[in-house]
Amino acid sequence: FNVIYLIYCVFLDNGKCLGWRENISKPFQWIHYNETLLRARNFGSGLLGLGFPKGNQIFIGIFSQNCPEWILTEQAAYCFSMVVVPLYDTLGPEACSFIINQGIISIIMYFVWNYVNTVNQLSLRWIRGVVYG
Repeated sequence: FNVIYLIYCVFLDNGKCLGWRENISKPFQWIHYNETLLRARNFGSGLLGLGFPKGNQIFIGIFSQNCPEWILTEQAAYCFSMVVVPLYDTLGPEACSFIINQGIISIIMYFVWNYVNTVNQLSLRWIRGVVYG
């Protein structure tokens, strides 16, 4: 009971949710729960505004290292019942192309500019959008 109550208090008090730092010598920067939820809903609403419907027929490929944008994209997808498919650079372009085409991924999100060359090498048969954020 105490653990559940403590978790509830973190949400209620709008505690720290997503943290990151620019490098090891810098302090962490934080986004609180309310802002995280707002950003996720806004991003998901933007996808709807671009013509992607709600529901589990929309597969979003996230091609990135761990970062706050990854989590925000994931939460945006969950807000609108979309499906998240992680894509890993360690798999290489051929394996990522296979996953994209087998999963019928509609959108690829990537957040590291270095990935642009890899994304350009992918076979993007089903893709309706590629977003760099």
